[in-house]
Amino acid sequence: MRIEKIIFLLLNLLLLISCRQQTEKTRQADRNSEEVTSEISAGTTTPPKDLATIKKRFSEIETVRKTGKLDTISFNYNCYNERSGKVTFYSENEKLVLIEHRYNEYSHHEATDWFYLYNKEPFFVLLDRLDWSFDGQSGGETQTRDQITQSRLYFLNGKALQCLEKNFERTSNAGSVETEIPNTETDCSKASEALSEFQKLWNSRNSNSSEVFCNTA
Repeated sequence: MRIEKIIFLLLNLLLLISCRQQTEKTRQADRNSEEVTSEISAGTTTPPKDLATIKKRFSEIETVRKTGKLDTISFNYNCYNERSGKVTFYSENEKLVLIEHRYNEYSHHEATDWFYLYNKEPFFVLLDRLDWSFDGQSGGETQTRDQITQSRLYFLNGKALQCLEKNFERTSNAGSVETEIPNTETDCSKASEALSEFQKLWNSRNSNSSEVFCNTA
């Protein structure tokens, strides 16, 4: 009985030590997470001044967004069943840092526009366009073909600094080739239109109304 009691006490002691070690690891992980978030938040106050800082700012916002640290407000709209979409506003410390606009037109066209902001102005815009069509059958299943255009627009003080674009296609029975396609530099002809679209989104942030997107006259 004495040996059994000693074994029982030793097992409880080992369990107590293990629990304390796990608790300390959890606390350390929480501290590390808080430090990373603090560093990211502090970094987002640095104004973009060249391509390097624009890319760094973009990365900071994306990191915070993916961890769910940004506040969001969104609304949906529908323009007579011809065009419908969703607009989401991302804020940090009550400052708008990102606008996401997802929409589709006439069922075969889909798009997502991302506007990354500093001091109420876009410093980076990502445009993703997809047009799809039926592409026959394979193995008894209907296949589709996607034509995709991705545009990356870098802005500084309201003017286009650099514009990149990639075009590729993919089929529903094949893997993605997006990462294999290089970006090519363009003449920034889409910059003006992108800024106009941003202004429309900016004006919609308080109204949450379809009128901003449906009235084109």
